[in-house]
Amino acid sequence: MSWESVIGHTWATQRLRHALARGTLGQSLLFIGPPQVGKTTLALTLAEALLAQDARGQALIAQRKHPDLLIVEPEGANATISIERVRELQHALQLTPMESRHRVAILADAQALSLGAMNALLKTLEEPASAAVLILTATSADALLPTILSRCQVLPMRPLPRGQIEAGLQARGASPAQAALLAALAQGRVGWALQAWRDAATLQARLQAINDLLRLLSEGLTARFAYAEQLAKAGDAHIRAVLQTWQLVWRDVTRAAIGCVVQAGAPSYGETVRRVAEGVSPETAAACLQRMVQTEVFITQNANARLALDVLLITLPRLSYGVEPLSFNASESEEHRSATTVPAGGK
Repeated sequence: MSWESVIGHTWATQRLRHALARGTLGQSLLFIGPPQVGKTTLALTLAEALLAQDARGQALIAQRKHPDLLIVEPEGANATISIERVRELQHALQLTPMESRHRVAILADAQALSLGAMNALLKTLEEPASAAVLILTATSADALLPTILSRCQVLPMRPLPRGQIEAGLQARGASPAQAALLAALAQGRVGWALQAWRDAATLQARLQAINDLLRLLSEGLTARFAYAEQLAKAGDAHIRAVLQTWQLVWRDVTRAAIGCVVQAGAPSYGETVRRVAEGVSPETAAACLQRMVQTEVFITQNANARLALDVLLITLPRLSYGVEPLSFNASESEEHRSATTVPAGGK
């Protein structure tokens, strides 16, 4: 969990390290960014810098078992963090550290705090115990009370460039082909890339979403409505994940369709983007991307999922040719990758 092990976010790690060296680190910090962009990893790395005295302490933090490390997070996809859990956290932060000079609490996904929990948390932010450091993570500042934002040092964390994710994966032992494909599909979220590298099912789920889209582009309305019905039954979280993956594809197709060079990652993904771009105009590609984003917003706002998906799939263009399903071939090697870019095709 050393600073050097954090992939990307160099400015954030430098700012935190300088604050530690100068003794200016605040007692309340807030890391804001998309899911799986690296917020929790950065929070644990900071906790290690504050708490770990030796290799044993580092190992305990990596296992989330250090006696002076407290972690609170939602239990379940749509769960909230209750006022009772915040009060338990407040009590724990008042206790004397057991092995370190500090007690560090990581409150992950703070946007899940109930309104009562947010108001209760203000007391800790306004009058923290002398040894306490509280690190909040959240996907959006808009989901938190302004009074919470005003009492925290805020570090916005943005999606990373593909090159940084690719290099970070290779440094951890991923093959060039693995790193290229995962970086291309990660949407800038290094946490997803690392999870997909360790867990093949995570990668296969994203490949399946892309292949579903490719199939639908050559299907008629009957097949599209059947898919919408099936997807609607999978739940809002899964629907949003699929739509976010489709947005990734349409962003790259839009770039290819206007003649840009697309960072393709593995050659199979680059060829997929190029083939779709051959059959659509730049305007059509951009409109598809916009509708994907709008549909995700509708789902987030509790719109009727089946109806929203029906409308979306009706408007998908229909290609006169098929596009080969995307797969990861472990034998894809560096020499076949065209320097990680594919010349843009399209109209």
